[in-house]
Order: sequence, then C-alpha cells, then structure tokens
Amino acid sequence: MTKEHIKCWVVALATCTTVFIVFSVYLYLRRGYYDLYIINKVLGSASLVALGLVLLIGPLSRLYQRFDHWLCYRKEIGIIGFLAAFAHMIISLFLLPEKFKFISFFTYTSLNRGLVPFLLGLASIMICIILTILSFESIKRKTKTIAWWHWQYRGVRIAFLFLFLHLIFMKYPGWIDWYVKGSTGLARPFMPPGSIIAGSIGLFVLLVRLAEVIDTKVAKIVIPVLLFFLIAFWLESFAWGILKP
Repeated sequence: MTKEHIKCWVVALATCTTVFIVFSVYLYLRRGYYDLYIINKVLGSASLVALGLVLLIGPLSRLYQRFDHWLCYRKEIGIIGFLAAFAHMIISLFLLPEKFKFISFFTYTSLNRGLVPFLLGLASIMICIILTILSFESIKRKTKTIAWWHWQYRGVRIAFLFLFLHLIFMKYPGWIDWYVKGSTGLARPFMPPGSIIAGSIGLFVLLVRLAEVIDTKVAKIVIPVLLFFLIAFWLESFAWGILKP
C-alpha cells in the first residue's frame, strides 16, 4: 500500500469517525444514555451520511474547484459507510432481541415494519458488497473499464436510494408523532430524532444530484439554496421542539 493509499484511508476514516461521533453525542444528549441500541442507531445514520458524501463529492468537485481533492477519497468513504451499514444490520438481527425480534424482519405487517424496510436495507448492503469486491485492484484489472464504471456509477446510487428508503419507511411514523405529540422519557425531548437529521441530509443529496442532472448551471445556484433550507429546517425543528407546549 502506497503512502497515497494510506492517506486516503486515514482521511476517509477520520471523516466517517467524525460523523459517527457527532451522531453519538447528539443521541446521547437527546436520550441521556449511550448503549448498544444507540450505537446501532448511530451506525445506521452514519452509513447513510457516508454514502451521501460519496454521491456529493462528484457534483461538488465539478461545480466548485475547492472540492477537487476529495475525489480520491470516495472509494474509502464508501467502503467504511458500507461496513457501518453491515454492522447496523448484524446488530439489529442478532444482538438486540429485546428491541428487534428476528422473525419480525421476515414478516409483513406494514410498510414501516418488518419485511419491506428489511429488504430495502438488505438490497443496499448486497449492492455495496458487490461494489466493494469490484473496487479491489485485482478484480478491477480483470473487468472491462466501461463495465466497471457503470457498475460503480449506478450501483452506489441505487444502494444509497435503497438505504434512504429503508430509513424513510422505518422512521416516518415516529417523525410525524414527534412533530405532532413531541417525545416523553428523554433527557432532552425538544431535540428532533437523529434519524430526521440523517434523513434530511439524504434528501439534500438526492436533490443536489437531481439538480445536476437537470443543468450544471442550475445546480450551482440551487446547491447553496438547498443548503440554506436544510439548515433552516434543522433550526425550525429545534424551535418547534422547544416552543411546543
């Protein structure tokens, strides 16, 4: 492994670790405790944000020159994001039986419970496994460049979309309840659920990619506007939590 490869892994690991720590601190402050259940939530959110970063680096580097040097970190960030998602799946399936009954993952009860979100999450992880294997240099050399590029280009987008939908289907009832009723039994119930933060970042990524598809000039104008609305949404959510009777 060359020094350049080592640097890529160090930067990617530092980036993903920062995301993990931020969500960990946030959920600890909100709930008042930190255990495997919270770590599992953090892994799920962090994996979505990591894959989102992979998708954001491309358009940001094309539209804003200052992001060019981040292109070389996409593969490593993506692999770490996949590992976080894989750990999230293992913990959910096998290590938290008091929270998630194993049989419930294979039972259809509603769109936000059981089979549907499980299949979406599983499909995302399976695609990430394929992309990770294809990223090995020995495999890459044996694959036609065009075919390899198409797998990577389309695969990461589909994996991210499935992971985003997995989060949406699982969490949207809780989000609605929080905005309507608030939360009880938490150290700081005024803080929005961490999944709302992760989900809004996921939506931001999708809208940025859509804007670039429409027109690059439009995207360059739209991205700052989307960022403004993202931050405004977070602030408004906090204000709602604080002021809600």
